[in-house]
Amino acid sequence: LLARSAEGSLASGLKNGAASALATICAKAALQPFDTLKTLQQASTASSSLFSVCAERVRSHGVLSLYRGLGVSFIGAVPAISAYFAVYSSLKGTLLARVNAPPLLLVAISAAMANTV
Repeated sequence: LLARSAEGSLASGLKNGAASALATICAKAALQPFDTLKTLQQASTASSSLFSVCAERVRSHGVLSLYRGLGVSFIGAVPAISAYFAVYSSLKGTLLARVNAPPLLLVAISAAMANTV
């Protein structure tokens, strides 16, 4: 099992792990302002629209304040998601190459095992 995964599946897993890390960074960076505004809107005692919360935040703290917490978000999400996809891809490739079972079952087993990491 390890010999096969060392050849192709491990390399594929590492490649998918790196790609998912980059995708997570892009998605978190693009969506962080919305998370910040949603949190501020939920914490507010007044009933305010998302636009009014955004305008007030930018006026009082600047545009970069919309990205507060981005580092913590990266620290939590990037390793977890990249590890999941690296394990999933590597295990899926290994199982599909070595186990004679329905492919959908092997994909489901790979996903379940990757979730335990």
